[in-house]
Amino acid sequence: MSELIVIGYPDKDTAQQAAGKVGELQKNYLIELEQVAVVYRENDGKLKSEAAQGIVGVGAFGGMFWGALFCILFLMPLAGMAIGAGVGALTGKFAQMGIKKDFQDKVGDLLTPGRAALFMVVTKVTEDRVLPELSAFGGEILRTSLSVEDEEELAAELQKD
Repeated sequence: MSELIVIGYPDKDTAQQAAGKVGELQKNYLIELEQVAVVYRENDGKLKSEAAQGIVGVGAFGGMFWGALFCILFLMPLAGMAIGAGVGALTGKFAQMGIKKDFQDKVGDLLTPGRAALFMVVTKVTEDRVLPELSAFGGEILRTSLSVEDEEELAAELQKD
């Protein structure tokens, strides 16, 4: 089972520094990641995302996964979404996966203009070693679970024409 972990920060630089630390923790086998991205909202309200630097071996879903997730979390169309993968169907998939409206709202509250967040799909974490390392950056943590089956269903849904 994987977890979607979102950590909100006051700015993009802090989120990127935290992502760098996550990369170090990954190299020390203290955390296993499937996907990682730094997401930030510019002062004009535009939402942007970047691949986290120093993170190795993340794969499976790539941009389609993040595009779908951000579309659902922020209720907006993003470039690169699969044509025919309707927002309604994807919203249903995310709801089935435990990404409920209150989680979506909390993520939206984290990303007000000028703020940033580190988004991670984590398969394993040694919390007693990882949390103290990341606490140096502060931030607000949100978590929700994704089962292996849910991840596979989402990937299949995203590949439909």
